[in-house]
Amino acid sequence: MIRLLKKIFLCFCTWLLLSCSQQGSVLHDTNGNPISVSQLHGKWIIINYWATWCDSCVQEISELNHFYQHNQDKNIVLYGVNYDHMPMKDLQAAIARTHIAYPVVLEDPAKTWALGEFDALPVTFIIGPNGEVVKKFLGKSTEKSLLATIRELQKNYS
Repeated sequence: MIRLLKKIFLCFCTWLLLSCSQQGSVLHDTNGNPISVSQLHGKWIIINYWATWCDSCVQEISELNHFYQHNQDKNIVLYGVNYDHMPMKDLQAAIARTHIAYPVVLEDPAKTWALGEFDALPVTFIIGPNGEVVKKFLGKSTEKSLLATIRELQKNYS
């Protein structure tokens, strides 16, 4: 019984630490807009890491653009993250060159949502409304695959 209580207490403390670290976080997109992590609570968050030298990343951008255009009013947000952490001027040029229509954040959100390590691109994370990572995709995503995954996760989330 004491072991169970210790485990529950440890889980609660871990959750509390993660919640507190997320709540105060503010990211910024390449247009200078602040993105308060606490305002994202209750939404499905999609984080896509990309690089200009990654052919698969560049190829999936049109699919992500379609997803963003068709789903930005459905309690789902999509953010791109440049894997190479380019300087702002270079990043804005790369966004224009690759025709990215969705917001790209300047800061790496990996610590904010405990995304963990990855060594391949593109990689996409889906974060549930409670702020926990619920899915990780390696490789190209499509509008159809993202929608199907979100729908399935929404069914299991309730």
